[in-house]
Amino acid sequence: MGMDPSKSNWSNRTIAGSRPSARYGHAMAYDPGSGVTVLMGGFDIDSGYALADVWEWDPTSGAWSQRFTGNEPNLPEARIYASLVTDPTLDRLDLVGGGNLFL
Repeated sequence: MGMDPSKSNWSNRTIAGSRPSARYGHAMAYDPGSGVTVLMGGFDIDSGYALADVWEWDPTSGAWSQRFTGNEPNLPEARIYASLVTDPTLDRLDLVGGGNLFL
């Protein structure tokens, strides 16, 4: 679903191609510098593990792109219930808090 604020209504969005797995407890924020929404981590419903992957949603194309699988060096460890916060002064997103959960 997508929201069009100018019309005050929701519209159904069909997503083609790859997309993040079903999850909860993920961190997500809009990055005004690149014009995309960034999703990081969360709890994967199918595997039962916390995730460290990073995805971007491009509202112009309506597509998800995976930027990191979570196995690359120097990424934050897998986590759930973190916050992703836009820092316009430094033109970056900051990942704050969260924790691991491996069942």
